[in-house]
Parts: sequence; structure tokens; C-alpha cells
Amino acid sequence: MDGESDGLLRWPAGTPVPAGVTPAGLLSPAARGAGASVVSLDPSEVDVQPNDSVSNVGGNETPNISSLFGHLPPATPLPWPPPLPLHANPGVDARCEWPGAGSAVSSAGASELNDRLFAPEKGETHHQVLKQFSEVVCRDGGGVAKYLRIKMATPESKVAFCNWLFSSFPPTREVMDRQWWTDNIPTYKYDEVGKHAPIILHPALFSFLKVASARPEPANVTCQLLADEMLSDKFATQAEPLLLKLLPTRELAGFQPLWTSLCEGKEGKILSYQSVGFRKGQARVLTMLALCHLFYVDGGIDVIRHEFSGFFQSLSDIHAHVLEPTALQNEVILNFMLSSRGSIRKPPNTLTWVSTLKNLRDQAGFSDFDSLAKEFNKGVGSKLQLVGQKAMTVRLIVNAYPEPVVDLLVDHVGETGWEKACVNEDVLGSKKMIPGWANKSPTKAWTRRGTVTPESMLLGFQKAIKEHRRLPLAARRPPHKQAMEQLSEKAAVVHALF
Repeated sequence: MDGESDGLLRWPAGTPVPAGVTPAGLLSPAARGAGASVVSLDPSEVDVQPNDSVSNVGGNETPNISSLFGHLPPATPLPWPPPLPLHANPGVDARCEWPGAGSAVSSAGASELNDRLFAPEKGETHHQVLKQFSEVVCRDGGGVAKYLRIKMATPESKVAFCNWLFSSFPPTREVMDRQWWTDNIPTYKYDEVGKHAPIILHPALFSFLKVASARPEPANVTCQLLADEMLSDKFATQAEPLLLKLLPTRELAGFQPLWTSLCEGKEGKILSYQSVGFRKGQARVLTMLALCHLFYVDGGIDVIRHEFSGFFQSLSDIHAHVLEPTALQNEVILNFMLSSRGSIRKPPNTLTWVSTLKNLRDQAGFSDFDSLAKEFNKGVGSKLQLVGQKAMTVRLIVNAYPEPVVDLLVDHVGETGWEKACVNEDVLGSKKMIPGWANKSPTKAWTRRGTVTPESMLLGFQKAIKEHRRLPLAARRPPHKQAMEQLSEKAAVVHALF
């Protein structure tokens, strides 16, 4: 089988050719359909690993945060402007070279988002920290959750970071009376929280483990925007307190917390490291923790104190309500209804639903999709309800998609955002890409080769994502369903022959 310069799959001379296939390429113009775009499939171009960039966590292509100012003794005024060897033109070069611009795109467009994130009035320090967050955490780390778990894979590394948080953002006298360090925290139903004053919790208590939330890991798009807001202003929880839960897991219970002395004479057990999870607020907290970890690694506490004073002060005054324990599926329904509000957060998309159902199955053994959708639809307007094509697509993915394909697509949408991903409900709802679908050919042998398998399905989506990444930002949109079905057929044949 010889590949020509146009990259299409070729048939050797004398080999029976299936219907719809020409000797020059896999699909004839008639089979492609009028105006349908077809992505060529060259096996040598397909990535075997869907997310091999995670191995580069901790890469240091940008100057580390503390190097922006050199060595500073505590409370030393910062030199201004700071020495920035990477960019001679503040506010312009950093923007042009920022690789996260491709992943932080929304319906407003990439250039509009860049204007927001890298506005000149925010200053070069802000630009550099946001650029490092995008590269080290979102791109190389695979997102805030993966970054934190990879960087702190051992109990000792988690404890060391939590101790740094406690020492760097100590409790202040103003909030001491309302700050909780024991597990006898008052809990309420969600409908009752407005009647009670929020408590104050410290960032050293928050967990970034998978069991901390039934919600999938937050998307890079959301976290980049949240990081920009935090650096520009503060970690805002006063107007919208976090909604939290106490975790039953005690991975770090054997380590004595630094706040033990604060609990003398108080009722209840001392809260251990990583003992607080999320009912609502996971994206905000994990973004905050990832930002803090960048400063922790680079020794940049003075940079936070001087250049991001609002962010620094807010971490000692985090407002929250702890909700009563309930079934995990009820947590999901509340979370999804609340996520439909706000300018940054979005209603759950198709793959968010799929990831959440997977978490419910793994964490609680819950798999009743219909009852979950019914309860969710009761609490939202008709435009946000899970019905019709979206509901059918979610059900198809849950029941028929191989897990490696789901993981690949979830990572892709987390990188690009749903609006700029290479898939949509129409594409994902096609049964012609599901394992077992037999693409018809004149002979049984070629029908067998054209039958979709789990491996060929993964191959097809890997190729689609790779081609999608090559497009200019403005041109990134899902291909037509017919084009993806044709790519799926190509992938099936390629996998069968190689």
C-alpha cells in the first residue's frame, strides 16, 4: 500500500476495491457527498498517545515567578519595572507567544479573549504569571486537577504544600473567631444557607483528590479566566461563598496538622489535610491552589504579597457553607443547576454529563441516567434541560463508547472548550462510528475490514483532533457528521490492514 503526496489511503494493484472507493483514494467524490469535507488518514501521522504532554509537567519554558524579581528579602519593596529577560516589549510579546490562547477560546473569539487576559493595564507581572499558569499548569500539566495530583503524588508532598499554605497565609485576628479547624462544622440544606452566616476555612484544608467532587475536572478555558480574575482582584468568595462537604477519606490523617494548637479547648476532631471537598466551587479552588503551587515551587510569596495583594489577603478569608451529606447524584443535580448561572461558568455540555455519570458509577455505584436527567430538568428552564438529541447522545456515549475514547474526548474538550472542539452532539450521536458498525462493501472480506472496532474508533478521533489543532483559531469548528463517519471508515480499514 503506497501513500501518495495527497495523504490519501491507496489500494495496491489487483486488490478488490470496496464500493464507494476509487483506486486513487478511499472514498469516491460521490461517496463523500456534495460539499462534505474529508480528512485524510496517514497512519504515520496519528498520535499513539492522546495526551503525551502530561509527561512534561513542570517544564520551564517561561521564567519562573520568583526570577521576575530576583532574590527578595521579606517585605522588600519590589523594583519596578521588574527585569523581564524574555520579553523586551511588555504586554505585546507575551501575548503573541502565549500558547494557551489556542485553548482559551469561547464564542467571543480568540482575539477578544486575548484582549481580556492580556490587557496592557494589567501589567507585565500579571501577564507573565498568567502565561506560566497557561503553559505549566494547563498545557504541560493537563489542567489544574492533573497538575496538582502529579506534582503532589505522595502524602509527604501534599503535607509540605499544605504546611506552606498555612504558614504563608496565617489566620488573622479579624477572622479567627469564624475560622473552623474541627469537624463539628454546622451543616445546612442548600435552601437554608441564606439564613446563616458563612464560616471561614483555610486553603490548607481543601482537597484536590478525585473523590473531592463528583464533577469532572474543570476545563482549561474556565480556569484560565478564573486565574485572570484572581490575579486582577482576589479569590472572591464573599458574594458567593463556596459550597463544600467534609470528606470521609483520611489519606493524611496520620500527619499532625500545624493548626493543632488552634484547636485546644474546641469540640470535635481536628480537620486533617485534604479533608474538605466540593459541592460547588471546585474550579475556583483548584485554580487558586494551582496558582499557589506555582508560587510555592518558585519561592514567590513576596510576589503574591506585593504584586497581588488582593489575592494574598483573600486567602485568609475564604467564605463557605458546608452542606448536609446527601446522595452523590443529588450533589450532581445541585451542581449542574448552579453551573448554569454566571458569565464564566456554562451549563453542563454533553461530555460533562458523560464524565459526571462515570464518576457517579465509580464513586457511588449509581447508573440511573434517566432519573438523574429527570430531576435536573425539574430545576432548570426549558433551554437548559437535558432532552432530545443531547440526551440521546449522552446515553449513546455512556452505553457504547470505549473508555479510552471518552477520556480522549474529555481531555480535548477540556483543552479547547466545547464551542471550539472538533466534536458536537451531531457528531457524537452518530451510530456509524460505534464499535460493531459494519461499513458495507461488495465482499465480506472488505466489510469485515471496514467494521468499526474500539481501536479504530480511538484512531479516528485521534486523527480528527490532530487535524483540528492544525487549523487557525478562527476556523476551528466541528466537521460535518458525514465527514467524521467517513474518517471512521478509513480508520477501521487502516487498523485492519496494519
